[in-house]
Amino acid sequence: MKTIKNGFSENADIIVEEAKNGDPTLKYYDGSAYYYIHSIYNPWKEAKKFIETNVDNYIGNYIVFGFGLGYHVIELLKYEFVKNVFVFEFNKKIFLNALNTIDISPILNDKKVHFFLVDEIDAFNKYLQSILNSVTPDDYKVIYYEPLIRSIPLEMKEVRDLILEFKILNSTFNNNENYYLLRDNFKSNILNYDKPINELFNKYKNVPAVIIAAGPSLEENIEKIKNLKTNLILIVVSRVARNLLQNGINPTYIAISDPLPIMLEHFKNIEIHYELPLIALSTAYKGVLKKWKCTKYLAFQKNFDLSEEYAKRNSLETIEVGGSVSTFATEVAIKFGCNPIIFVGLDLGFTNNKMHAFENSVIDNYGSVIETTNYFNEKIYTNHSLNIFRRWIEKKIGTNKHITFINTSLKGAKINGSIPMEMDEVVKLL
Repeated sequence: MKTIKNGFSENADIIVEEAKNGDPTLKYYDGSAYYYIHSIYNPWKEAKKFIETNVDNYIGNYIVFGFGLGYHVIELLKYEFVKNVFVFEFNKKIFLNALNTIDISPILNDKKVHFFLVDEIDAFNKYLQSILNSVTPDDYKVIYYEPLIRSIPLEMKEVRDLILEFKILNSTFNNNENYYLLRDNFKSNILNYDKPINELFNKYKNVPAVIIAAGPSLEENIEKIKNLKTNLILIVVSRVARNLLQNGINPTYIAISDPLPIMLEHFKNIEIHYELPLIALSTAYKGVLKKWKCTKYLAFQKNFDLSEEYAKRNSLETIEVGGSVSTFATEVAIKFGCNPIIFVGLDLGFTNNKMHAFENSVIDNYGSVIETTNYFNEKIYTNHSLNIFRRWIEKKIGTNKHITFINTSLKGAKINGSIPMEMDEVVKLL
């Protein structure tokens, strides 16, 4: 392939080459290997196909992570229904190469285009939040141009992690088919709940809360949970509710946040044989609330338009969710006024290579896992989603310094700010 020129020739980490069709493409060295940011055959054809798979006729605002030589941005602008394109580029070297290689002035001068060249996380947070505040949740979509996200410099690892966090959380809320699923659940749930969860806020001031999650370490602690005193509340995630009940442990509340029909499997026969209050996110699967016989408390989350509108009309405080049922339960315990808050089965990693307690699911593909450490400073594996949940909980701990957070999952991922404690010691403490 013909080299047009090397960008920053001292180390040639960016090479502009001529693709088969004659247009320029970029080859980038990420510190370990070279790879192409655009097609080596036909960058325009590649961009057209990429945008066709990412564009939505009902959405007018697009956040694009990665600019490169701008082929995909130009293709996006060809759609008449596109109102705004917010473009983020995180690699100054690549951007300067674009300036020297092609004429990008038509893109930058387009009134629909809002361009951000970002080199640190505070600016990224500021710009992104400003954009999200200016668009409605059902009228924006994020386009991730993966080769350019890969090109984010190592010194901006925080930005790369934040983009990945945003990608995972954004896939849960407010995007296309996921949004319509959440909307359907929400519209059904507001007709089938008994009380808003707000009625329980501060009801348990300084009462200990034990949050029982579905991590592998729950298996070794489930018998010890039976020894806990009764002057506390147990908030149990739905996945392991049946396991606890079969072991003679009655939760104070069962928590559910997942919007998918598979949730019915978690609750099979539970609602018939036990009278247990349910704490549900407003977008949790509607079938559970329809069948539940006992008191159903509904929580209204931030960053979901229907939930925020309903809460505002009814003078209800919204809560942060964090992306998982465990983070949801953590927020609930904080709003309840509980102190201390004890985590059981919150591994946030693959302890003993397992994914969940009481299941045979094991990790056999390490291609998408990342490394972290447990409380013994030993290496364990986790994934990006679990790592994001861990960071979310750490932020909550940091902003609630008046609450003591204790973690009994010592072989799971270390949660900074929490106190590691064996379950036997927790029993003695409480």
